[in-house]
Amino acid sequence: MANASIAYIFRMLKVTNMATCLPNMLRRHVLRRYPMSLGIEWPCICSHRPSTRNYGSRPGGSNRTDESVGRYHEGRNSMSTYESVVEGMREVAHRTVVVQGVDEDQVGRHLQQYGMIESAVQFHRARKSFFMVEYKERTSVANLMVDTGFSFGEFPVKSRVMFLNQHSIKKRRAPKEDITSHEHVLSSLKECKSISDQMDTLHRCKRLTQREKRLRFFIASAIEEALSGILPHCQIKPFGSCVNGFGWTDCDLDFTCDIFPPDTQLGRTDMKFISTKQQYARLSEDQRNRRLLENLSQTLKSYVPLCSDFQNILKARVPIVRFRHELAGVRCDLSYHDNITHKLSELMFVYGCYNPDVYPLMSVVKQWARDKLITRPMPGRYATNFILLAMVVYYMQTQGLLPTVGAMQTMADTSSEFLNGRESFYFVRDLDSLPKATNTRSLEELLYGFFSFYTKFNFRHRRISLITGTDFDKTTDSAMQVENPLDITLNVSRSMAPTEVINLQSEMLNALRTLDTHRKADSLEDWGIMCLFSKEDSTQSTTVHTSSLLDSLQKQTHDFPKTDTDVFLIPQVTTRGV
Repeated sequence: MANASIAYIFRMLKVTNMATCLPNMLRRHVLRRYPMSLGIEWPCICSHRPSTRNYGSRPGGSNRTDESVGRYHEGRNSMSTYESVVEGMREVAHRTVVVQGVDEDQVGRHLQQYGMIESAVQFHRARKSFFMVEYKERTSVANLMVDTGFSFGEFPVKSRVMFLNQHSIKKRRAPKEDITSHEHVLSSLKECKSISDQMDTLHRCKRLTQREKRLRFFIASAIEEALSGILPHCQIKPFGSCVNGFGWTDCDLDFTCDIFPPDTQLGRTDMKFISTKQQYARLSEDQRNRRLLENLSQTLKSYVPLCSDFQNILKARVPIVRFRHELAGVRCDLSYHDNITHKLSELMFVYGCYNPDVYPLMSVVKQWARDKLITRPMPGRYATNFILLAMVVYYMQTQGLLPTVGAMQTMADTSSEFLNGRESFYFVRDLDSLPKATNTRSLEELLYGFFSFYTKFNFRHRRISLITGTDFDKTTDSAMQVENPLDITLNVSRSMAPTEVINLQSEMLNALRTLDTHRKADSLEDWGIMCLFSKEDSTQSTTVHTSSLLDSLQKQTHDFPKTDTDVFLIPQVTTRGV
């Protein structure tokens, strides 16, 4: 009788629109005990409400109004939380096919036979033209693949990457101008009116577009689909720069593989599958993960089209399988599922939504570090882009422009909690719960401040903590110590050599001098951040260190130590040049 009364009261609250006034904890309790009585229109407890805040124009800069391709990660206009953005992109990827063809009308007429097309984007790769087509329903993709044939003599592998057999090709369409080329970026920067405008322009030219995000999620979904036959609950989820908003057009594709089924599939009956448990019983967890990645590498190499140049890097602290995907022309790193990596991506996503100034500042630092060989394409004893991102975030925390992780934890509720083994972590994920950002500095001031801050930072004795936004005494003998904000026992800069730390700070001194001497626009010369970058290939450095510069640096660091339009599937054999 009491239960019926409580349910009746909450039905009346829902009808009178008073349900949203209840505390979250009480609403969660009612949803758990009386889910049907509240109806399916009950508002989402932890949903992110779109904000109407506008940062307006910043001092010394232009008013940023991003086009639709950047709204997922730029500013508080983001319409979704991090998880809903990722799941939305994954759903779109499963409704997408990629078709190689020349005549877009011919491709469009053929694909429209199988269902309503939501969107279609053309792109070029290795002098070939492709169309990335998104259907409105998944059934349309299934119907298309039923009617798709195989090339004669090739290994019959099904894939959502196809080509259109055309008997008459008149002329290939030339690719559009590459707006991300180094020469185009430099010419665009020269037309700007201030350094702040240059930083905004660099970010817009380099950032990952919506089409490129969709293509990366499509690759992940295609690999997931290929593995689903033997691993039915396998999930391939991208993370890192291609998701958190800091990715560039040439960024790698990082994703994790989770092979375990959800809890609801672990045991509904007494019937169990016979597995290969016996041969893994005596292996440790790390050994099992390495064996799994090794087997996945062989499977991808044998049965998934367009994957080549495989490298099994299994003895690293985080074992990965590295390969190249010819469709996107990017390097892919597949690792075993790790909750921390995804949560770090979400943390950086939240920071980017909180204060969009972090994007252009990071873009300049990233390009500068690439041209000065502070970061390298291959891993080693050098700085990485994530280390630089952590340094950018920490600097903005010290200036009161980004909240600390500790402050974000105090504002988080129980729904934000997640586990890493036995450890419990949490940070606020509802953007409206964060205080308002106070953008009182121009991007130019932030860039000068960043370089000046770290030329004076004592990396020999102090460590960087994103949790408190302050520095503490080092607890390790590594050259640089930057705490992982979600696991303080880990040092994300552990691999950096002492000479690389000295090189980093000396290049920052060079950058400050360069900005001071080339601060004003001159129609005849490069100016502003253009002088920080190399005009040639980014793999060469043009900066020469002087002995006096190193002497002054070491003093500041306290003597730091040294049809017929038939659609055919592209088989595995055709991996040479798509």
